[in-house]
Amino acid sequence: MKRCGKCCLEKDETEFGKCKSRKDGLANRCKLCKLIEHKEYVLKYPEKFKKKYSEDLPKWREENKEWKKKYRQTEKYKIQRYARDAIYYGIKFGYIKRPENCEICMKECTPEGHHFDYSKPKEVQWICHVCHEQAHGKLKDKDD
Repeated sequence: MKRCGKCCLEKDETEFGKCKSRKDGLANRCKLCKLIEHKEYVLKYPEKFKKKYSEDLPKWREENKEWKKKYRQTEKYKIQRYARDAIYYGIKFGYIKRPENCEICMKECTPEGHHFDYSKPKEVQWICHVCHEQAHGKLKDKDD
C-alpha cells in the first residue's frame, strides 16, 4: 500500500505509475490524480493543446498514411515485428527472463533486448537504453 501525495488516500501499488527517479520506483501521485491534473491543465491552457492535436497531428497522419501502410507490408518490417513480439511475449508469459544489468556497461537497470540479427528472434543482447541508442548510432560515444 502507498499513500497518494495529492488525494492522501492509501492505495494499492498498482494504482501508481512508474517513476525511475524515486526509491520505490513508483510515482508519488496515483494514476487517477495525475489524469485529473492533466485534464485540468488542458482546460486551463487550451491554446497549447489546440494546435498540437487539432492541426499538426491529423495533417501528419494524412501525409504519412500511405508510407506507413507500404512500410508495414515489407518483408523487413514483418521479420523485425516478429522478432520484437517474440521477446515481448516471451517476457510477458515467463519464457524469457530479463536480466537486471546492462551487458555492456553493467549498470543496474531494466535492459532492452537488442537484436543483431532479426532472423534469430530469441538471440538478443540485453543492454540499457543509452547503450541501445549508441548501438544504433543515435548517440555519440559516451566517452566524448
